[in-house]
Amino acid sequence: MQKPNLDEQLLLEPVERSDHVAVLEEAKPLLRLAGPLAEGGILRSALQLVSVMFVGHLGELLLAGASLANLTGLSLLVGMSSSLDTLCGQAFGARQYHLGFYKQRAMVLLALACVPIALVWARTAKILLLLGQDETILISAPTRGGSSRPLSRTSLSCAT
Repeated sequence: MQKPNLDEQLLLEPVERSDHVAVLEEAKPLLRLAGPLAEGGILRSALQLVSVMFVGHLGELLLAGASLANLTGLSLLVGMSSSLDTLCGQAFGARQYHLGFYKQRAMVLLALACVPIALVWARTAKILLLLGQDETILISAPTRGGSSRPLSRTSLSCAT
């Protein structure tokens, strides 16, 4: 029989109780650090969820328009801004405390990203017609529908 390699030996060895305790001791500080990030992500998603739930009670057509506004505005900008979580964490760990510069640069980039979003929203009706959508969906396009306008204002003030 062949002798098992090191990885197989580690897998085949019985796990002792002290190993479980060591894992728990290691997991506690990690969970303490990751907790606020997880909570922030859940609250960010809850903002979008509650808005869409309220519009969903008004009808399917308005729900489609609100979802379009959330997809093209809020989701894109939140995704771009969430890169600061990683960037600032790495900078802080490397003791480069220029976090204010990162925030300012991110705000400028997000403001520049609002320009094409606003242009797309201004031409949403024509774009949807070119894509072969029904004219009834144009009522709920991000710059047309009354109920989707508050959602577009929520998406970091990119509304036109």
